[in-house]
Amino acid sequence: MDDAKLLKNANGLFVKGKHLESISAFTKCIECDGNNELAFLSRGVAYIKVNKSEKAIYDFGTVIKLNNQNVRAYFYRGTAFMILNEFKRAIGDFDRTIELQPDCGAAFLARGAAFAQMGNGPEASKNINKAMISTKTWSRVFE
Repeated sequence: MDDAKLLKNANGLFVKGKHLESISAFTKCIECDGNNELAFLSRGVAYIKVNKSEKAIYDFGTVIKLNNQNVRAYFYRGTAFMILNEFKRAIGDFDRTIELQPDCGAAFLARGAAFAQMGNGPEASKNINKAMISTKTWSRVFE
């Protein structure tokens, strides 16, 4: 099976909620092409779905090494750091997401949540308010 078919199969498994199977399928894609950003990114999201945030962080880091302009990799890695209660690291990734996509409301909201978890109410409020007026909606963050 070629790379495109492997990736399509892996995505299909993910969409069906078969996250463990999709991880295996994304891994096959990566074995065929170790520079496949989308396979690493998608496998990272699948790892989050099965509560393997450390592995997700590794995959998102790989995407960033391949392309340090990949907004989704920073956003998702920040999300994985949030799950692990590593709020400072999460904020760093949300900062980079916002640097790359300044109107990303989802990143402002996530950064606000991280600040709130750290007990920094003023920064949390500032970011959550910014999220409410940002032009990028949740669905558009992943374009």
